[in-house]
Amino acid sequence: MPTTDADTIEARPPSMRLMLRNLPAQYREILVATYFHHRTPHEAAEHLGLAPEAAKARLYEAMRDLSLMIAMGPDLEIG
Repeated sequence: MPTTDADTIEARPPSMRLMLRNLPAQYREILVATYFHHRTPHEAAEHLGLAPEAAKARLYEAMRDLSLMIAMGPDLEIG
């Protein structure tokens, strides 16, 4: 079981690792906190020291950017 964000990213398939690395750190950390550590957006907000609304906004923006990367290819750099 991965113990750090870096370990979590390394456990993903190569294209997912590349896409996560190409995201801005604030987007990467909210995705890792919610999807890979199975936290709700509210729990992730607490863990990251964010207001719940800020965590939800970051999660939305991260998913938007990740969706764009998937559509355009994993080499697309965002941010």
